[in-house]
Amino acid sequence: MISGHESAKLKLIRAKEHLSVLEYRIGAYARASSHLLIAGPDGKHTVRIGDQPPADISILVGEVIYQLRSALDHLAFDLVKVNRRGITLPAGWEKRCEFPLLLNIPTKGNPPVAYKPLPRDYWDRSLPGISDSAFAIIEGLQPYHRLGVTNALRLIADLSNIDKHRHLHVTVTKVAVNRHYELSDGERFDSTRGGFEDGAQVELPDERIHDVVNVVIRLLPYVTFDEPAVGDGVATLEVESVLNVCLQAITAHVVPAFDRLINEP
Repeated sequence: MISGHESAKLKLIRAKEHLSVLEYRIGAYARASSHLLIAGPDGKHTVRIGDQPPADISILVGEVIYQLRSALDHLAFDLVKVNRRGITLPAGWEKRCEFPLLLNIPTKGNPPVAYKPLPRDYWDRSLPGISDSAFAIIEGLQPYHRLGVTNALRLIADLSNIDKHRHLHVTVTKVAVNRHYELSDGERFDSTRGGFEDGAQVELPDERIHDVVNVVIRLLPYVTFDEPAVGDGVATLEVESVLNVCLQAITAHVVPAFDRLINEP
């Protein structure tokens, strides 16, 4: 039987495969879509975006997120199952076992006061029998810290809840405006600015200044999240970049930590 630790790594491989398919599908959509920059009488240009991302892109996003979230739960299951402390595990523990992802610091009392620090027995129901070192590592990975790797785990928690309980992830197309300049002395350079949505106005520089003899303007479409629960910052990044950050956070940080925990004496 494959252990939870091993199956978590297999799920991360599958997430990477889904991500590769997603990148290909987004590229095909971007190449096939028509996006325009329409000049207006005031000298400003307006972005006009063609078709929005098809639903299969959102389906693929959900597939990646599912595998990432499930991999975390498999790691937690194996950690409890190896039972390094040798306690008698409570009946039905496997049905309650999960990798906790707390978006906010737990509170107690009325008015509510944040736990500082989190009680050692806080996860006894979902993670019975884990060692002090395991508790410290898992608490340090909680999304409420909002630093480094924990931000990636916060995204996984948010995106997983949306796809599992609400609806397909909402995505939207934005474009970057790329300008390729050629100067009279033969020098060439590019200038790119992104984040433009449909209807956005773009001010283009006067092509006659700075010895410009030619400028080629291109629109570079990309797909971003349009989810209030995820936040404005992520909405400015490519969907595939966000998911890759989440995948790397688990692969490079969470899995090695659990390698040590599961094999600790």
